[in-house]
Amino acid sequence: MRPANWLIVLVGISVFASVVVPRYMPAPLRPDLFVVLTVFIAMRARAEEAVAFCWFTGLASDLLSSGPVGGGALTHMAVALVILKLRSLIDVRMALTQVVFGLIAGLLAGAAHFGGAVLAGGNVSASGGVLLGSSLATGLIIPLSVVGLKRASVTLGP
Repeated sequence: MRPANWLIVLVGISVFASVVVPRYMPAPLRPDLFVVLTVFIAMRARAEEAVAFCWFTGLASDLLSSGPVGGGALTHMAVALVILKLRSLIDVRMALTQVVFGLIAGLLAGAAHFGGAVLAGGNVSASGGVLLGSSLATGLIIPLSVVGLKRASVTLGP
């Protein structure tokens, strides 16, 4: 994956996640599109590229959220490392594998945002429900998103 192609997709997902998704999706069922991109990159890119791209994807997620900067970047990098370790053992083309990876990644990213809300003194009781709903929505949307991201990668080139 070329950095320019990844940057184009990241900017598109950033705009879509910050403008379109909040308008048309209810808060508890809102998928984390940055996690979708992280899972896709970790399943398809070379290991050296995947870790760096996923870290920058998490950083972009942090910059667009109201939480502390850095926690999401480290979480996305950790998710990439876990998927990179598991992708040699498990067929990542299967939809069930993608859903499981999405659920795990969504829970980890949500837990990082939840921890940021706890540290900032935010509304912790509301964050727990959003964490679970968002993780489920993220996990279930991964197989459909992977198809779209594959088509985008073919269109943009290798």
